[in-house]
Amino acid sequence: MTRHGRPHASRIGRLPRWQRRSLYGVLGLCAASGVGWFLLLDAWHRLPPQLTAWWIVHGLTGALSLVALGSVLPHHVVVAWKARRNRAAGACALSLFAAAALTALALLYGAEEWRDGVHVAHVALGLAVTAALPWHLWRGRRRARSA
Repeated sequence: MTRHGRPHASRIGRLPRWQRRSLYGVLGLCAASGVGWFLLLDAWHRLPPQLTAWWIVHGLTGALSLVALGSVLPHHVVVAWKARRNRAAGACALSLFAAAALTALALLYGAEEWRDGVHVAHVALGLAVTAALPWHLWRGRRRARSA
């Protein structure tokens, strides 16, 4: 805050430390468990019954990620969007995350014939989100430092 009670330009949309750390933690666990699931299932051909713990961790952290992301929508996303800050990277990360969430629902509730294609899409989107979020953070911090 400035001495006039208005937020400094670089603080617009910045999350409180506890919320930032919680968000990074749950998204990191979701990404790590997703990559672990992918490697064990697709690369090392483990059977789904052998992967129950991975599936549970990834499902829980995926659900918590939706809650965590919903918690940042009012303050971070809406405020930063209105201020025209980091829109491209934010929209990219948010869109990829939403698409990954939709493919997760399709894996759980979709037709069996779709499973292989949806699985490939979910893995690709999950990896893309895992790259897009750090890019979003990097761009936002770089612009905040230059402001």
